[in-house]
Amino acid sequence: MDVVPAAESPNLYFLDLVSSGPMLIDRGLVLPVGEVDNHYLPVDKFELLRIDDSVVYKNISDIKVVDRSHLYPGQLVGSASDMGGQIGVITGVNTMLNLAKLDNKGLPIKVIRGVSPSSLRRIRSLNLGDFVVSGPWLGRVVEVSIDIDVLFDDGAVCRVSDAESKNLVGVRENRHSRRRCQMNSIFHQGLSVGGPDACSIFKAARWLNGYWHPQRDLGTIMKLETFGVLVYWVASMHYGTDKELLEASAPPAYQNPDDLTFFCASYDCSTSVNNNIAASGTGPTEHVGIVKSMQYEHQTVCVSWFKTPGHPDEAREVECDDIVSAYDLRLDSNHSAYYGDIVIRILPSVSTDGGESAPLLQGNKKKNAVPADLSWVGRVVELPNGHVQVKWGDGSMSTVSPHEIVVVKDENYMELWLEMGDWVEDDGIDDAPEEPVAANTAPN
Repeated sequence: MDVVPAAESPNLYFLDLVSSGPMLIDRGLVLPVGEVDNHYLPVDKFELLRIDDSVVYKNISDIKVVDRSHLYPGQLVGSASDMGGQIGVITGVNTMLNLAKLDNKGLPIKVIRGVSPSSLRRIRSLNLGDFVVSGPWLGRVVEVSIDIDVLFDDGAVCRVSDAESKNLVGVRENRHSRRRCQMNSIFHQGLSVGGPDACSIFKAARWLNGYWHPQRDLGTIMKLETFGVLVYWVASMHYGTDKELLEASAPPAYQNPDDLTFFCASYDCSTSVNNNIAASGTGPTEHVGIVKSMQYEHQTVCVSWFKTPGHPDEAREVECDDIVSAYDLRLDSNHSAYYGDIVIRILPSVSTDGGESAPLLQGNKKKNAVPADLSWVGRVVELPNGHVQVKWGDGSMSTVSPHEIVVVKDENYMELWLEMGDWVEDDGIDDAPEEPVAANTAPN
């Protein structure tokens, strides 16, 4: 897709990567329209988060779009050079990165281009919103706690637990700097930290080498480690996404990151008519089919209608093709898997002595199973003829029928965190990460 300068197109989107000058430091992300000092920005001025974490304000005439790295599978798109033209859907994304090393003034002194994300690791092992797996359970990270080891000029070292909740700041921080807390930590190795509360924070810390002294109010981060996360369990291999069963049987909410397997970062997937399962009519006479193509000018689509199966697990066969208006169709909620969706494989149930059907999964609320494999959780990569092609977490690929999987709803991690409410305290307080030993202080 051709990307055009914003001056030629009025369409500038949140998280667009843009350039506002000739230097690398002039690149940044478009932030949501906001206000400065209680005054709303003009409609032609945008707030940009630059690569040195500083925030600047630029007129749209000074901004050029460099990349739209926020695009994801399942998203509806149109050509930037033909705003009224045909639309499409993203089915896959390939990402390459350019890395910049900054000096102590925030200016880039070295650039490495064309780096694959798979060759990098994040500062925090887990970030807010990450999907994680523990045995047959799939969850979302809604809270992250990190420890930092701070080195002082005389060689003393202290460990600050849950550092991001403390009032420590980088020595070069200013009120015009900002970070995306979901994507990374506010701290990193080599950062000099201090602040108005630094003396009391370091005094209460665990001292690994030396003792606390009032003059030690400025140090450098030498190590950063994720020591605990809060997980909202969203699905399991046999309970699916049933919230009542999940809450009754899921592992503790407080988790050690070493006991979890990172699955993938989250996306907010969209839906569209193109190549999706559609339904026509209501009640027992409704038809279910798949959209094969779309005529954009007349808003009509070619649909392959399926025969009505005799059994829910029976494979669907195409009965006929038909041209219908796109406005006469609706998405079939029973077959809603789409590009980029996270899905889980549903295993069969077993019969109990009472004749009832029960899942094979036996949950344990106080003990997690060791992650064995990721063959039951994956992402939708293709929708061939009414079926769903899934790339599973173990790297394998298979085509399944819609009734063999369940789509995991992709909710914002903050909504999940708020939904957990007070039950977290009762459920996981015994399993919360232990507090560090009492701080060491210099003898009187």
